[in-house]
Amino acid sequence: DTAAKCVAKLTDMALIEDTAPLVERVEGEDMAFSRKLAKVARNSPVMGAVANNDIIAFAQKHKYLSKLLKLNDAGDKFVLKTKISQNHFIKLMSDDYLESELTNIQYDSLAKDKLQ
Repeated sequence: DTAAKCVAKLTDMALIEDTAPLVERVEGEDMAFSRKLAKVARNSPVMGAVANNDIIAFAQKHKYLSKLLKLNDAGDKFVLKTKISQNHFIKLMSDDYLESELTNIQYDSLAKDKLQ
């Protein structure tokens, strides 16, 4: 099951303080969430490619994510106790948060067409 593989990868990354809430959602038959995790396991341009401190720095300076993704007391791991924070973390791992260089507007982009 690729959702379980994704949780295992996230555990190995040591970016989340406690992955138990993610495991609960996967084991609790949350199919939509499991599919998103499986997609992240297969296609994440972030996971395994971007250093944890860079991921945390991005989330902390992001106007929107900084309010949704809380860190532990040490400031080195995300605390994902709510479904909302978990969902946004998955979007972060999918690199779905973009910022226009022209307008500095931040977007949640599902379909990212790469420009060459």
